[in-house]
Amino acid sequence: SQGSRRVYILDEAHMFSASAFNALLKTIEEPPPHALFVFCTTDLSKVLPTVRSRCQTFLFARPRLPELTRLLRRVADGEGLDVPDAALSIVARSARGSFRDAVSTLDQVAAATEGAISVQAVLQLLGTVEEDALFRLCDLIIDRDTPGLLALVEELAEQGQDLARFVVELLEHLRHLLLVQHLDDVP
Repeated sequence: SQGSRRVYILDEAHMFSASAFNALLKTIEEPPPHALFVFCTTDLSKVLPTVRSRCQTFLFARPRLPELTRLLRRVADGEGLDVPDAALSIVARSARGSFRDAVSTLDQVAAATEGAISVQAVLQLLGTVEEDALFRLCDLIIDRDTPGLLALVEELAEQGQDLARFVVELLEHLRHLLLVQHLDDVP
């Protein structure tokens, strides 16, 4: 209220109707000298072309896994948490590109484990399946061992694993195997 400029942040701008954008168009074309408008959207294509043409566009990308892991290492060290890198990597992967979710998950894990964070504790808290189980499952598929496969799935269900999440993790695991098999430099 004391500054010389006013910044108006319009979040979820892709949800505005054409009428709403048209009502703003005159103000956007000739804004008052003290006003700055920021349109935030996750779907730029839904913003009217007439509005987009009068705006400067900044595209932001999700942070990559190494960036998330570095942040989590900094937070863990700052809080005096003894966390193995493998556990931080699992937390970072579960955050799916969100700094906030990564730090929040690390905080939850720290609270649940009273600071003694292990890979197993992170897997259990997140409901994530161990990588060994994914490799075992792939081996059973390759061997066409249907009874063994069904027994493994039953074992995971008895452990309380979320099978829908397990399928998502299996697909991600298969993608990683495909990358390892076909790329010289694995990302």
